[in-house]
Amino acid sequence: MEKYDDIINVLASSDYYVIKKDIDKLLNNSSFLNEITKVHNPFVFDRFIKMCEYKTDISYLCEKRKKFIKNALINLNNENIYSFFELSSYDKYKQKDISNRYLMEYIVFYYFEDNYYNFMTNLYQMIDYLGNTKKDLVDKENINLYKEFVELRNMSFEDKIRFFNSLLNNTNIKEMFYDDMSIVREDSHKELVDKTIKLNHDSKIYKEDISKKLGVDVYNLNGEEFYGFVRCLLINRNYLFNYFDYVFSQRKRLGYSFSYIGDKNIGTTDYNQKNVVLFYDKIDYRDIMYVHHADLHAKRMNIQNDYLSEKVNEIITPRSLIVNTKNYNEVYIKSNGKSIIPTALVCYDTITENDIGFAKKYKLSILVINRNKYKRYETYDDDYMDNTYVL
Repeated sequence: MEKYDDIINVLASSDYYVIKKDIDKLLNNSSFLNEITKVHNPFVFDRFIKMCEYKTDISYLCEKRKKFIKNALINLNNENIYSFFELSSYDKYKQKDISNRYLMEYIVFYYFEDNYYNFMTNLYQMIDYLGNTKKDLVDKENINLYKEFVELRNMSFEDKIRFFNSLLNNTNIKEMFYDDMSIVREDSHKELVDKTIKLNHDSKIYKEDISKKLGVDVYNLNGEEFYGFVRCLLINRNYLFNYFDYVFSQRKRLGYSFSYIGDKNIGTTDYNQKNVVLFYDKIDYRDIMYVHHADLHAKRMNIQNDYLSEKVNEIITPRSLIVNTKNYNEVYIKSNGKSIIPTALVCYDTITENDIGFAKKYKLSILVINRNKYKRYETYDDDYMDNTYVL
């Protein structure tokens, strides 16, 4: 591979992002693209595709990669597999271990155009969600077929290749899997919305006497079970009337970051007593784009760019999301060119005159959360130990 060796070696290392600045040049280099589709280490190809997929259509590279994999597996056997993967310098144990992993990656990429880790993460989340909710959303035969890919890790080289060949006539496995996953993911988003408490006068947490006294609807959470979407705004409410209106008029953002809180965890990103926390009970589940039990590190999106995060987009029940949340979670919701209007101002423990003025000005209710009745975190740690990233 001569002049491309350095690039390939960087992609194979933990410092592979250093070549990000050269992606545009590499995408216009036909010789390099030809080499990258034939590289033996599957993680190298995965990483390159990950860096390119939001810049251009990489489907042609995936098709070339699949042709390379198909031709390779037709000719692989016990005698030539180690030399094919260029593992001759390794001891026998490493040769076998690495070859097993590479073969699994090859097979999963061929049928799903994703790496083994991402596929397994999506599959297990889908299975867990179906098990937790007891919902019959996916054909059992489909689930059983997907589970066969789980068994790849226990198969011999010959059985892996035999399994690969046995499915070559099944041309719609990828479409079937992602259709099923989309159905389950959408249902999980609907569950998040359906379980959100609705703030109306029929609610048990509505406080009629206080509402009449203050001239604004007041709801009080005092240990009750609940779920809901909140968004923390990094503005000082003492200077509220000078520049708050932008919240209701932004149009260029693709969407906004929310936290999903509940009685098992009320942690909210970026909160301090001067900031504003808003509650939302009119979210359209079809606008939910991304869900993760920790900080997504979502980039500031505009309408032209839908790249979001390298964290796993989770398929998860409301309870599981809350219970598994570390400090705070993040849910990214698409705005569709319009503002996402809040229902209430969240007040922790007490209501101040500023809160009442805020609620009246923007026609919001007030939702009081008594923090001593709920689990919360007073400090927020970095989530560097959260390794749920998409490769």
